[in-house]
Amino acid sequence: MTDAPDQAVQFDLRGTFIGHSQMMAAKFAVAAASTTHGTTIGDASEDAWRSMLQELLPSRYAVSNGLVVDSHGHSSLQIDLIVHDRHFSPVFSTAGATFVPAESVYGVFEIKQDLSKAHVEAAAAKAASVRALHRTSAPIAQLSQEPTSKEPPRILAGILTGRNSWVSLGAPLVTALDALSEDERLDLGCVLDTGTFELAEAAPASELEVTEAEVGLAMFAMRLIARLNAMGTVPAMDVAAYTSPLSHRVVSPKA
Repeated sequence: MTDAPDQAVQFDLRGTFIGHSQMMAAKFAVAAASTTHGTTIGDASEDAWRSMLQELLPSRYAVSNGLVVDSHGHSSLQIDLIVHDRHFSPVFSTAGATFVPAESVYGVFEIKQDLSKAHVEAAAAKAASVRALHRTSAPIAQLSQEPTSKEPPRILAGILTGRNSWVSLGAPLVTALDALSEDERLDLGCVLDTGTFELAEAAPASELEVTEAEVGLAMFAMRLIARLNAMGTVPAMDVAAYTSPLSHRVVSPKA
């Protein structure tokens, strides 16, 4: 029998969050310092955000960029970062473009170099273009249960930036968020040099919660995981709805 330690091992939660945030921030700094070309910096920043989230999120979630599509043939605007399921729905790729079925989407994020009113509005437009898509829900067979379908959850949306063009995550951000419609609503955001912001489900913009930059990145990742957990599992896509335009019924000639 192993003797109990004289003193319980202490876990510095805040210190761990700070360290994790610093490591992630260093990755973005390297990406920005490697080039002075604006488009290249933007691409490197997007790659860094996607790589960071793919590393941190549980393996059930995939992270991509591309277009979100539905079974009616509609498409969203170009999305910088899509958090989606790979268990029940496929991802389509053609000519270097990625198309993610709307049913599989958990959240979408716009990635910009700085946080501003114009960029909040751009992120909101992207969010609305995804939330407007039609989503099917096919029955899923569970052990010892009848197959059941699930109501698609509300898709999360947000914005990720390196800098803040405002003084803080305060009044100007609240005003910008308050002007958005429900389909445009942004739930989460992270600004590397300022911190993280979050709006709880159905909360008004005036109840915006913020976290300082020191632990911002790690806090954003943890809050995103919490919101994803609360959503549960997205529904399975109705494969027949997507494949019906690809086939036709053969009509036998009359005798």
